[in-house]
Amino acid sequence: MKTPGKWALFQFLSRWFPPKKSSERLLLSPPRFKVAVPGLNVTALKQMIEQTETDELDCDQVFVLLDQYAELVAQNKDPAVLLPQVYRHLKRCPDCQEELTALLLAIQTVTKT
Repeated sequence: MKTPGKWALFQFLSRWFPPKKSSERLLLSPPRFKVAVPGLNVTALKQMIEQTETDELDCDQVFVLLDQYAELVAQNKDPAVLLPQVYRHLKRCPDCQEELTALLLAIQTVTKT
């Protein structure tokens, strides 16, 4: 059985045994902590949020279309026009960019032989 956390216990006790004075409420208020996340670039995160559009694709959806995108690049066609959602996702996602690079390398290897 999982033991309840301090905050859950505080909520339970305050429901059944509410403080009688307003000064007691201040003492029983939950602690507030500032959480520092190492490596978090708030400015970059803010820019990513501002650039988010309503018709975004996630990595799984892009992965399904990535082979078509790579073929367009290999044929010197403009994938930004033909698959704009994939293009926008690739501008922001290093993991999908890595997958695209691997696909393009595979296509180049096959076409050379």
